[in-house]
Amino acid sequence: MKTLDRYLLRELAFPFLIALVGFLIFILLNLILGLRDFMLDRSISLWTILELLAYQLPFFLVLSLPVATLFAIFLALGRLVHDREIIALQASGLSLKRIVLPILIASLFISGFGLFLNDRMVPWANQRYQGLIRQLILKRSAPQIQDNTFFRDPQGRFFYVKHYDRESGRLEGIMVYDLTGAAYLPELGGRYPNVIVADEGSWDGEIWRLKDGVVHKYDEKGHLEYELQFESLSIDVGGGLEQLFLTSRTPQEMSLAELAAQIRLLRASGLRAEGLIVEYHSKLSIPLAGFIFALFGAPLSLIFSTRSRAAGIVLGV
Repeated sequence: MKTLDRYLLRELAFPFLIALVGFLIFILLNLILGLRDFMLDRSISLWTILELLAYQLPFFLVLSLPVATLFAIFLALGRLVHDREIIALQASGLSLKRIVLPILIASLFISGFGLFLNDRMVPWANQRYQGLIRQLILKRSAPQIQDNTFFRDPQGRFFYVKHYDRESGRLEGIMVYDLTGAAYLPELGGRYPNVIVADEGSWDGEIWRLKDGVVHKYDEKGHLEYELQFESLSIDVGGGLEQLFLTSRTPQEMSLAELAAQIRLLRASGLRAEGLIVEYHSKLSIPLAGFIFALFGAPLSLIFSTRSRAAGIVLGV
């Protein structure tokens, strides 16, 4: 049985690598086309282009693993069916379930590797990639706040913006999490954390002017001590606009644990966190798609490959 498993995995390995490399090349070429504006307008060096491609490689690898798994299953099992090897294995007493089992186990390991990459490597690489893009933007134009972005200023305060209208400077879905416990309103004070939530506000480049919000003050044990509504509140984020822009983090630059913590914080503050929840589940579902593809691809390839090997490949596309 071990010999059979090794044989099936060898049959799977070569088409898997071919499909993986081919899909990666296809995505990287599309990324290069997407960076053509930077290449032409900002005259960035070849080394910078290679850096950008390298930082995006882990994310593209996560996307490519499920597709490569599906194509490898269609190609490998399609050849075994076409050459009547599946019939020979069945004639020796092996069921189709037993034949497909090592392929499913291999796809589960591939999905696990993709999940590890997506949780550990991809957020770090995305942060480096976005940081490099922001540096290039700062060379020629003013930075822009992105939707669903978290900032951290030198004082250790966290800022979250759900949506930013660049034309009007309007902020929506704002949250400020201050561990230093600064007194934003005369009624509050002390050194314990404050959470400020506002539906809308504006930004003039240095000062955030919030409207119709609530300040929550927590004690040292994490219990709510004060809850005070305000009509307007100004928060000076300082003159380090470039630093705020460079250190901002989007959900794609966070690990699963970091995203879960931010979702809990937003929910506790009364803000909607649907976008972050979708991103959280996407980080799980995309790597695991390889195993789901295997569950569907293996039986379909056995069915269609009896007629034509190309039929399974077309179905995979």
